[in-house]
Amino acid sequence: MLSAEELSERAASICADAEMEFAEIQAVAPRNAREADEQLLDLNKAAEHEIDTLSGLEPPDELREAYTTYLVSLRRVADQIRAARLAAIRDDEVGFDTELRLNRQTRAKRGRLAKKAGLEGCSGS
Repeated sequence: MLSAEELSERAASICADAEMEFAEIQAVAPRNAREADEQLLDLNKAAEHEIDTLSGLEPPDELREAYTTYLVSLRRVADQIRAARLAAIRDDEVGFDTELRLNRQTRAKRGRLAKKAGLEGCSGS
């Protein structure tokens, strides 16, 4: 079990790495549907990796519930990316836009959940 400080430091490093990876993936706008599909697939893989890595950390008892809630919110992000990709494959523009809008709308909530779990360094995820 990690202390609150150790959890915060390790999670901050994981989240910073993930944010850099997300930025790299999105550095160039896709020029066509195939590139958009590849970008969404890469974003989903990066999100899954971040979640898996954070899930490997054991929070202190006093932060366990808040930490688990934060991880669930990140899982929803991965689900939204996956749903957006499937909508794009089906040429469902409304579904695609809806999933991306939901992702943007829930970003602030994820930031609040991160802070509640003592993860100041993950508040931008």
